[in-house]
Amino acid sequence: FQAEDGIRDLVRSRGLGDVYKRQRQEFVQLFKAFLSDQYAARIEGYAGERVVYLSERTVDGYAEVRTRLVSDKLDFPMDYRLTNKGGTWYAYDVIVDGVSLVMNYRSQFGKIIGESSFQELLRRLRERRGSEEKAKT
Repeated sequence: FQAEDGIRDLVRSRGLGDVYKRQRQEFVQLFKAFLSDQYAARIEGYAGERVVYLSERTVDGYAEVRTRLVSDKLDFPMDYRLTNKGGTWYAYDVIVDGVSLVMNYRSQFGKIIGESSFQELLRRLRERRGSEEKAKT
């Protein structure tokens, strides 16, 4: 996922640009792992569903692929937003039934930063990552 830009903007808007620069690499790795774990958990929860391709559109190095997840019990939209970096397409957001994963987490992260600190956000991401790793073993 390439969702770092939105989080970087959030951190800068809170006046934490210098802190972010110093801890950027750790944050990016934690955030990628967090999104990957969250997305994988959602996908693993689906069984017997099929993905129906609806459409795609590309504009200036960005793309949106619209799909529906369909089964006997459910039918909802699942769209993917991608960006082209150096000729390779990367997903930077997944919109499930109209809810953006990145915007959802950006809102949650903004609340943590606002109520506490960027370091607290990193601490929580580290803690969650440790819990995810233990659950896999």
